[in-house]
Amino acid sequence: MKKGQVSIFMLLGIFVFLLALILIYVNSQYHKNNPDIITGNIFDIQPFSLFIENCVNDIGYDALYYLGKGGGSIAYDGSELITSYSIIDFLYDEEQNKVHSTLEMEEQLSLYMEEMLNSCLNNFTDFKGYNFSYGAINAGTIIREEDVIFQVHYPIKIKGKESTKEISDFSATLPVRMGHIREIVYSIVDNQLNDPGWVDMTYMSDFDVNVSIYPYNTTVLVYGIIDDKSLIYNEPYEFLFANKFEDE
Repeated sequence: MKKGQVSIFMLLGIFVFLLALILIYVNSQYHKNNPDIITGNIFDIQPFSLFIENCVNDIGYDALYYLGKGGGSIAYDGSELITSYSIIDFLYDEEQNKVHSTLEMEEQLSLYMEEMLNSCLNNFTDFKGYNFSYGAINAGTIIREEDVIFQVHYPIKIKGKESTKEISDFSATLPVRMGHIREIVYSIVDNQLNDPGWVDMTYMSDFDVNVSIYPYNTTVLVYGIIDDKSLIYNEPYEFLFANKFEDE
């Protein structure tokens, strides 16, 4: 074997040796910065995120349910119609249009989410062996024509045996046509304003929802809108509101 050939093999051996040293160093540094890889204490954050988003979904449906039963409001101030079935807002009140704005309804839904989300999370008692610390819940809601989006910022630190992870942003899109339903309600009330002494059943039959009217007394009618295209708890979505006419 010639000397030139020996030198080439020696250089190759040195190169392979140096490459091995580099790989060992990089690997040791990675494990140094990620000790849970060695100890086996890495935990998957996905189950926590899915659990929280399921709660955002459930509380969102609850909020929409109560919003519909109340006529576009979840909060009460004593001016509503109190029935054995529900507490319902007057949206037509002696020739006044009191239909809630989209912004007002969004604020109601967001507030409900902020107040009730923790009742669903139940302090994460289903997750044993972890410690949790929390920030404040900030919820936002977007009512669209075909659906409602709930967005929640809730910073949470999850501490395992030897590692800590953080999650903060969650959302749910619910297929309830709240924007569309509100437009129908506003249209019905506006039509009533144009002719206060007449309830136009033909006009209401043109909508793509079912509209029913229930006399409460001589001056109050309760309207029920049933939307088969918006399911909640596996049932068509219901929106109630009351109209109060002047006592002649």
